[in-house]
This record gives sequence, C-alpha cells and structure tokens, in this order.
Amino acid sequence: MDRDGPCNMQVSGDRVSMSQHLSRSHDVVGDEKSQRPCLWRGCTETMNKGSLARHVVSRHLRAGASCGFCSKVYSRSDVVRRHVRKCKVANASSASQYDEW
Repeated sequence: MDRDGPCNMQVSGDRVSMSQHLSRSHDVVGDEKSQRPCLWRGCTETMNKGSLARHVVSRHLRAGASCGFCSKVYSRSDVVRRHVRKCKVANASSASQYDEW
C-alpha cells in the first residue's frame, strides 16, 4: 500500500480497522481535515485524512455490502443502510408483518 510497494499486512476490510492500520503502520495522523494522498500504489487521489480509510476499503479492497432484502450491492455499508430506509422490498416486508396482526 505504500508508494514504495505494498505493506503486505493483513487488515480487516472495515473502515475502523483500516484507519487504525493507516495510523499505526503508515504514520497517517493529524487533523481529520488535512489533505493526504492515498498511499495505494498507482492511486493519485488526495482527500481529507478522515476519508482515507473509507476510500481504501471501498476503492482498493472492494469491500462491498448488499441489501438483505433486495440483494442490491453497494460499495459501502453506510450506503446500504441509507438504501434500506427507501428499499421497496424492505418496506413491503415490514408492512406485511403488520398485516398479520
């Protein structure tokens, strides 16, 4: 993941674990709003330090998440949570639970 080559460390594919890894192993520390380049080889993006872990997980590790109701796949779990609130299948499922009463 380092600009000089991969770090070859195994990290969980979630934002919190990646954030801890970036801080401890790659000295990505400081203000959340400070601009930092992505350390992934070949990536030229620069972003807020606070967005870097999410970027690595969703863009480079391709850790996705899917809706448990309609099976649509999204790149991040926070997007799935937002989707579920509007998901027609999820809403129909919860509405049908009340029909049984």
